[in-house]
This record gives sequence, C-alpha cells and structure tokens, in this order.
Amino acid sequence: MENNNKLLAKIKKLLKLARKNTNSHDASLALGRAQKMMREHRVTETDVALTEISESSSEGAPSNANKTPRYMSMLIEIIRQAFGVQSYLAWRIGKRTVVFYGPDKRPQVAAYAFDVLTRQMMSALREFSAGQRKSVKRTT
Repeated sequence: MENNNKLLAKIKKLLKLARKNTNSHDASLALGRAQKMMREHRVTETDVALTEISESSSEGAPSNANKTPRYMSMLIEIIRQAFGVQSYLAWRIGKRTVVFYGPDKRPQVAAYAFDVLTRQMMSALREFSAGQRKSVKRTT
C-alpha cells in the first residue's frame, strides 16, 4: 500500500510538472515518463486524481435526532457551497458527526468552520431562549 502511494505521488508530481512547465521539451518529457509509469503499473488518471481527495469529520453535530433538523441541514449546505466540498452524516462513538470530503485541505477547513459555527449558533440559541423565558415570566 505504501509503495502504491509513493508511485501515485510520483506520477502526480510528473503530471503536475508537465502541466505547469513553460519549457515544452521538459513538459513533454515529464508527461512521457508519467504515461510510461501509468502503463507499467496499470494506473489511470482517475487513480491519480483520487489521491487529492481527503475527508475530515466534525467534532460532533448539534443534534442526534434521526431526522436532521433544518437549521443543521442549512448550515451544512452553506459550508459545502462555501468550501467546495461534499458531506455525509455518520455516527462515531455514539454521537452524530458530519464528514466533509473534497480536494486538498478543504474538508479540514470545512469541518473546523462547522464546529465553530455550530458552537456560536447553539450559544446564540441558548441566549435567545433565555431571553424568551424572561419575557414570558414578566407577562404572567
């Protein structure tokens, strides 16, 4: 498995060099080497592209309900759009988490943003609810 990862990393590096190099001779040489390695090891460009996909889980979700609350779905969708990632809900050690996946470090940033925004949202909700309870007590 480790050798496979090293191979994919080397091919990825050669393909990147072929795309970014301004010298056409060096670019074609790098592309030729990458294609040769891909043929020898039966690796496709999709295999190489998938090495850029990572995933990261949130610390937890504000609700463990079977049906995802609307506010949570909306927050997840906003984060997905803002960071260009996808997500799914999972259960980890008895609590619900949101798993973000996508290219590069985007999932880690998205999971962090979800955790921070969830804490702020839940704090604001508690503050609002406390204010509502106080106003109900005053009217009675």
